[in-house]
Amino acid sequence: MELNKQNIKKILGIIAAAIIMYVGLQNSSSVINLFYSFFSLLAPFIVGICIAFVLNVPMRFIERHLFYHGKSKTSQEGKEKKIREKIARPISILVTILLVLLLLVIIIFMVAPELGRTFWTMIDTIQNFVNGEQATWLDKLTEHFPKIEEALKDLKIDWRMVGNNIVNFVKEGFGGALDSTVKLVGSIVNQVINFFLGLVFAIYILLSKETLTLQGKQLLYSFFKEERADHMIGVFRLINKTFSNFLSGQCLDATILGLMFFIAMTLFKFPYAPLLSVFIGFTALIPVFGSFIGCIVAVFMLLMVSPMKAIWFLVMFLILQQLEETFVYPNIVGKSVSLPAIWTFGAVILGGSMMGIIGMLLFIPGTSVIYSIMNGIMEKRLKDRAISPEKWKKQMDFLYPAEEATNKRKFLKRNKHKEK
Repeated sequence: MELNKQNIKKILGIIAAAIIMYVGLQNSSSVINLFYSFFSLLAPFIVGICIAFVLNVPMRFIERHLFYHGKSKTSQEGKEKKIREKIARPISILVTILLVLLLLVIIIFMVAPELGRTFWTMIDTIQNFVNGEQATWLDKLTEHFPKIEEALKDLKIDWRMVGNNIVNFVKEGFGGALDSTVKLVGSIVNQVINFFLGLVFAIYILLSKETLTLQGKQLLYSFFKEERADHMIGVFRLINKTFSNFLSGQCLDATILGLMFFIAMTLFKFPYAPLLSVFIGFTALIPVFGSFIGCIVAVFMLLMVSPMKAIWFLVMFLILQQLEETFVYPNIVGKSVSLPAIWTFGAVILGGSMMGIIGMLLFIPGTSVIYSIMNGIMEKRLKDRAISPEKWKKQMDFLYPAEEATNKRKFLKRNKHKEK
């Protein structure tokens, strides 16, 4: 390799990167703490970006359908259009936030009373069940083993020692519990503050998203080549489209599934219909496995009321889930991400193992973006290399070499003639 100025810069860059990586690995705990502190400082901004991305979907729908209905034909209509453009964004943001708050209030007021009644009913049922089973078990135990009852009567307990141990345990535990409570309260307050700061930041992002988009494009074109900048902008557009479609599709699918369960449970007079339908719809936001989590909780709650109703609910769940996966999910979420089922399943497993529920929600559209980009790259490379589709479209030619495939076809034809 020729040691010119450009190559020397590359070598120095590689050496510097290797040194930084070595120092980072030797002080990994300090590096992790540094990154944690850095992301803690950026938490309100990250939360704000996420809130803005979520609110942008309904805000864009409201803005498009309430304020933009066509082209203006007269000067008066042109003036009205300018006024609409000035007030469209603030009103759309306000309406979106109010709709989200209204939805939360409706869910809380519909679910909270039912949840309270269910909670106390379950406590009474479990208590009666445990007391009855415990009394029966003790009677049978003392009946079969009478010596146990005599041993319990002769058992001597030093209650003063027991009392001292309890007092010491309470003293030690109270200090630890108080410290944990203070930390928990501080963490909750910090999260609440970050959320509200993020909400304010999200509103600013939504109010000036066109300006921010323009500045981002200027930044890319000023630091990268035009072709590379065009490619990066195309990728960002694909990410925005895929994530927006997935988010709206997942919410619509969860709403439809919740309504299906509410109607079915009301018709067949299942208990806790509003609570369980809302809970199943909420858990259905988790891709693939979410509705099954709701099913387990629902079966457990119905089991406390009637085992037969729990069984019939399980049958109803399997039927509705099959209908939803066959007709609803492919037409709503499937078309929004354009991702085969096997890749969706893999994205859910990988995202769940790495980041939990948030990972499941992020990895499906993220995998869809990577899948689309790789498809584009493969098509371009195949076209540049002038490889005919006949090479990879036919399964016979893919499984066998050319001569073996020809022999295989001749063999199949001979067998057909013999059968005739």
